[in-house]
Amino acid sequence: MAELKRQLGLLDSTMINVGTIIASAIFIVPSAIALQLHASLPTILVWIVGGLVSLLGALSVAELGAAMPEAGGQYVYLTEAYGPVWGYLYGWASGVVINPASIAAIARWWLRSANASCSSRLTCDSRAWFSPTRPVVR
Repeated sequence: MAELKRQLGLLDSTMINVGTIIASAIFIVPSAIALQLHASLPTILVWIVGGLVSLLGALSVAELGAAMPEAGGQYVYLTEAYGPVWGYLYGWASGVVINPASIAAIARWWLRSANASCSSRLTCDSRAWFSPTRPVVR
């Protein structure tokens, strides 16, 4: 079996994670939470708790990466911990469901925001692209 090459560096890995976090968490989630909580303080507290949980998850994966430095990430961790079936299933689920669903959610948000700024007008207002809950009305 061919061995996987380690070609992603620290900058590459960081940019992949930051891009996913910014796209999904920063633009999509806070507006939905704010609509349900109707106040600033609970919204900020939910964001802080979510950030802490994300930090703990990232530190756990970093610890696993230091303990098992093979290429493959979570596939390797699941295979070592639970057996090859779970690593295989995670690999397929990641490639077929998890990653495409994340990209689809980001694309849906962008399209909804762009559509809100361009529909029934001759010119597009780009300010509405960054406000998924309230499109700019002229």
